[in-house]
Amino acid sequence: MDDKLVQEIRRKMDSLSTKKLNKIFEEHNRSVYSEEAFEAIRQILLERGERYIPPAPITEDYSADEFAKLDKIRKKKFYGSGIIGFIAIIILGIAIYFIFIAPKNTDTVSKPIISNQASKQNDLQVIDWTMTYDEYSRCIVGTVKNNSQKTYSYAQVEFSLYDDSGAQVGSTFAVVDKLEPNGTGPFKALVDEAGAASAQLKGVSGH
Repeated sequence: MDDKLVQEIRRKMDSLSTKKLNKIFEEHNRSVYSEEAFEAIRQILLERGERYIPPAPITEDYSADEFAKLDKIRKKKFYGSGIIGFIAIIILGIAIYFIFIAPKNTDTVSKPIISNQASKQNDLQVIDWTMTYDEYSRCIVGTVKNNSQKTYSYAQVEFSLYDDSGAQVGSTFAVVDKLEPNGTGPFKALVDEAGAASAQLKGVSGH
């Protein structure tokens, strides 16, 4: 193949539209265009970012009919791979829909919140709490508030404990001594269950 001739033909054919070049390349009429011409077209299409069908190896032993058969086989392979890619994209889209978009089943057990879950504003209210670690063990610490105008001699805060699957594995409680009207008091409830991963406020009572 004459590379110099290829470059010369490229300069002349570069003004043709991509559609026209694709048509010439696909028809591959070697009685009209030389091997250098098809190579020039191939280079132009590549440069323009076009997907193309590589030409079948043509020798003097191939007749026009044999070339036509080879061209059909080549096109079938090309379009066959395109269909497979299209199906793969559809399957991927369906998978993404069911994983990230489709509504989730809300009947399954949900994990309780571990911290900052306040109780309703009754006479006694847990205004904040969190599960944490102290120097020796795991525990739940927080604050109880007396929203009433009377003094409580004690307040008891209760929690339910859950494992990683959301199943209850136990409970714990803490007692706060003497709460003045509109006063607050800290509490600390020990968590002894080894499998406890989260907690949920069960309630607060007092007298």
